Amino acid sequence: MLGLSITNETGVHACLLSASDLILFENPGDCRIFATGGEDVNVTVYGQKDEQGLPTELQLLVYKDSNGTDSTILVGEDGKIGYVISDTGLIINFLWFVDGGGTLTGASARVNLRQNSQVNVNIDLTGGARKKRSVAVSDLGYPAENVENELNRVKRQTSSVTKVPIHVMRCGEFTDATTVKADVQFSDGQPDKCLYGIPTGETGRYEICIPTEPAPTPSVVPNICDAFSSVLEQTCEDLDELSSADKLAVCEKIQAGVSMSPSAEAGDPEAAFKACECAFAAVTLVCAESTASECNSAAEANAVDFYALGGSTITVTPEATFPDGTSATDDAVEVILTSGMQVSVPVPLSVLEGFVVQSMYAVPADPDPAEDYIVYVYYVCPEEGSFVSLDIVGTDGYTDELICTAVNNCPNPDPNFNPCATLSDCHCCVLRVPGAVALVVDVVTFKTLTADPKQRELTLVF
Repeated sequence: MLGLSITNETGVHACLLSASDLILFENPGDCRIFATGGEDVNVTVYGQKDEQGLPTELQLLVYKDSNGTDSTILVGEDGKIGYVISDTGLIINFLWFVDGGGTLTGASARVNLRQNSQVNVNIDLTGGARKKRSVAVSDLGYPAENVENELNRVKRQTSSVTKVPIHVMRCGEFTDATTVKADVQFSDGQPDKCLYGIPTGETGRYEICIPTEPAPTPSVVPNICDAFSSVLEQTCEDLDELSSADKLAVCEKIQAGVSMSPSAEAGDPEAAFKACECAFAAVTLVCAESTASECNSAAEANAVDFYALGGSTITVTPEATFPDGTSATDDAVEVILTSGMQVSVPVPLSVLEGFVVQSMYAVPADPDPAEDYIVYVYYVCPEEGSFVSLDIVGTDGYTDELICTAVNNCPNPDPNFNPCATLSDCHCCVLRVPGAVALVVDVVTFKTLTADPKQRELTLVF
């Protein structure tokens, strides 16, 4: 048994995960690779496999806590945690900073709070982070090994699997979500399953995997552990770069930033801290359990060969969560499974037709005293001829208001985050705000000037 946690100084936010009931999913057509955890909590890892069923790529982790809350953890190509998404609507988007020598120096986090507000925090880790292997800037984009992974994806299509596409559309255009999942019911009597969608590489297109025949023989289970450990190597090394003090500093900074937002609902600061710490704990647990010695000891006994026979019917109910914290579901769709490789009729997920705020953030995210900042709001599908406004109220008495019309030529000051990248009908409103003295709090409100107004807030503290 392995217990992992980090706690803040109050000691009440412990996130304990126990390594038990380790499961390996051996079917090549199953997008799940590995699961561990007890009856009340568990962590499941999704990714790509080759035609034998050996893991080739990590894509996402799903952590379920004792309250039944799902949190999705997306790992970026740099090996570090990128998104933490809770099914309660809380989303943390991490951006990690590495200097030219490969040393982790800090991070920023954009936190969406249950669809009503957004908080930005900066975390300084200089002096606390350990030295890591040297990484060239070009290596942080598209590693060469991804070419091999693409080949493995092609190989994997020789397996007998029904890939059910889920197409996510917003305002009539394909758009990316942070997570896509589907409740799946089986006509052959199997228990219902919640399966997460795997990105296909095309905007707004995901797929869930339903194997339609047993795993091939001889079993590759004895080799899965070594392959999985190799796939996780970079992520585990990068996570190990953060000390316990670093992880605690990151989560407490997020909690403090959220607690200063006057629009945050009760409990949000604690929820943000727990989501942060559980993400670190879940990935740490998976790294610990993926080592060959831990994994191999339970592999043969706990391998699962999940499949549904060709000819049976499944009912798929899709759900998507978006970077702005909103989520949506669509009607259930029946899919008939067939033997052999099959791409089924897409399950549509057309959501949020009408006005949507894609993103609202400030640059810099955490201004120093007397430092000016700029607020950027990106939105889609405004009503024809409608107006939106940005207004600010500071605790020092400063106020300002800006009325905007739909503007398509939007600036993008953050090269790592482009909220308009996948939508042509994307508009923006930009407000410049002068700096203030220390401890002044600015609340910036974005709202539509329509019969059915929408509103979003952003809080900054000098």
